Amino acid sequence: MSITGGTERTVEAVPEAVQRFRSELVARQPEELARVTESRAARDARRDARLRALVVHARRHSSWHRARLARVDVEHLRGDDLTILPTMTKHDVMANWDDIACDPQLTLERVNAHLDVMAETGPALLGERYLPVTTGGSTGTRGVFVWDLNDLGVHMAATGRNSTWNAARRGPPARPMVRAAVWGANAVHLGRTLAWLNGMVIRSAGTPVPELVAWLNGLQPDLLGAYSSVLGRLAEEARAGRLQIAPSVVSAVAEPVDDRLHRVVREAWGSGLTNVYSLTECPGIAVSFPGRAPLTLADDVAVIEVVDAEGRPVPPGQEGEKILLSVLTNSTLPLLRYEVTDQLALLPSGADDRPWTGQLLSPPAGRADDWFRWADRTELHPHVVRSVLAQTPAIIEYQVHQTAVGIDVTLVASAAVDTDELARRLEAELCSTGIAVPVVNVRNAASLPRHADSAKLRRFIPLPADADPSPDPTTIVPAASVTLL
Repeated sequence: MSITGGTERTVEAVPEAVQRFRSELVARQPEELARVTESRAARDARRDARLRALVVHARRHSSWHRARLARVDVEHLRGDDLTILPTMTKHDVMANWDDIACDPQLTLERVNAHLDVMAETGPALLGERYLPVTTGGSTGTRGVFVWDLNDLGVHMAATGRNSTWNAARRGPPARPMVRAAVWGANAVHLGRTLAWLNGMVIRSAGTPVPELVAWLNGLQPDLLGAYSSVLGRLAEEARAGRLQIAPSVVSAVAEPVDDRLHRVVREAWGSGLTNVYSLTECPGIAVSFPGRAPLTLADDVAVIEVVDAEGRPVPPGQEGEKILLSVLTNSTLPLLRYEVTDQLALLPSGADDRPWTGQLLSPPAGRADDWFRWADRTELHPHVVRSVLAQTPAIIEYQVHQTAVGIDVTLVASAAVDTDELARRLEAELCSTGIAVPVVNVRNAASLPRHADSAKLRRFIPLPADADPSPDPTTIVPAASVTLL
């Protein structure tokens, strides 16, 4: 079985290379399973060996990296101190793509042409060896990345070791597991391509909820993975009795997870939610123990440095402005100290008693791009809004737009919400951050708009870059201004 159109099971020939990928992924699982609780020293040694091999490879095969890494003392390079390496950004990747790629046959023009074909016909390998993916991200900056299939197999086996451990705890399944995904179904994006490689059945997160309910009721999945914003809706449908499935594993990916989602998933299906931290550039790199908040990083395939806005390291337990990501398993398009604006913290080992080895991370609360900033130097962290909305259990989804004088909030709720009172509480919180006369508009909606390609829900949307963020006193309206649908 394979997937076409991003929606249904369809009988379709699976390429031999993909069949081989699936078989090798299964074959790697016993070794990775043994590494779940290995010593930190063993994990660090493998990390450092991969790091050194990648730097040597990048200097030899990438003209861009060759110049930047020429003076690096590879012999003494360690994953716990990468400050000798320069940083890189998505702009660097896109501006120097052909020089970064380690295979001279791979060019951005050729990969883009293949992505165009994929967008029309579905996931497909390039040259029977490479899997290209792209991200427009919800912030709009496009990136193009590519994996060698063997590298990706090594990466996915390692990043999936904790999930394998979870499944092994429950004993061997009585039948082949049915795995369903509800996330981006566009063929050029990571979610759809990984579902294709793994044989998962997928539907777009933009599918109307009643259709998802009918589909899942017919499918009866054992494993359910979805964007967190979709899981909240599905959990509500299950609690209402309309969604009648009993997945043994429920995982959230690609969007922030809060305490409410952990609670409603447990109430709906009796199992702890697994939070998966995944990036297009480095899929599935950290996963939570079911029902727990901290994430365990697969730190032998990726190194994460948490830094402030100027790139200086922040202490453990403190949230940074961004991370520097080094992907140790991609030898085709090496990413070393690659800037990502996710905001998270490294946690001390005693922060969670899960029986796994690996660096602990706080779940990402969002991205630096989610901050709202006004010309008078006032600013709003998304947590301020989230903390208020989290106090209203009926709120399932929300989206917040910055305005010149405050914020507009759109809600999807499972029950009536006092939007006047909610607006007043939000205005009080905005005042506490230094916004002098904030105006908050709250409205209800049946659904929220998602990204056209990835189907992600972007919760915080700043003013456009060319908009005037200066509050205009002549536009200020009374604080009780609330729009209802």
